[in-house]
Amino acid sequence: MRVPRFILVGAMLSCPASALQAQSQLRIAYLDSQVILQGAPGAKEAQDEFDRQMQNSTRELTTLAAELDTLAARYQQQQGSLLPNVRQAREAEIQQKDQRYQARTTELQAQADTIRQRLMQPILEQITAMIETMRAEGGYSLILDAAAQSIVAADPELDITEDVIIRLNRTAAPAPPAGTP
Repeated sequence: MRVPRFILVGAMLSCPASALQAQSQLRIAYLDSQVILQGAPGAKEAQDEFDRQMQNSTRELTTLAAELDTLAARYQQQQGSLLPNVRQAREAEIQQKDQRYQARTTELQAQADTIRQRLMQPILEQITAMIETMRAEGGYSLILDAAAQSIVAADPELDITEDVIIRLNRTAAPAPPAGTP
């Protein structure tokens, strides 16, 4: 069965119109979550608390690294005059010290990640709630994050980063860092 040409042409012309109509209803905005996080209420305080809590860990790692460097430098200076069995013992000692340093670094990094998460969670929840509120109020179908580096080009008029920061600072009291009383 053959379909008359005018019906096919009519159907083809109506498709782009419906696509344009759907496209006109789609509202898109973007923001930079890193900029928002830096400007959010409580973010600086949370970062200061994190830095304070990490001071001891940083000192400990610096001390361990210095001890390892000293041990390795001393070995390098004496290596030529050491007996083979003493040389092997020193190399084993350096290797063990390095393994302890690496293990402690990994352990302290995990602790740091946990502390950062605990301190930042209330702030991230405020930001997410504000973005969702603004998405609903603005009728946005989609809000993209420029910090994810997936936006190739965009009209600066679609950037709502500053609007989010302004609203966060206007409506939300600073979130106390989770680790403080």
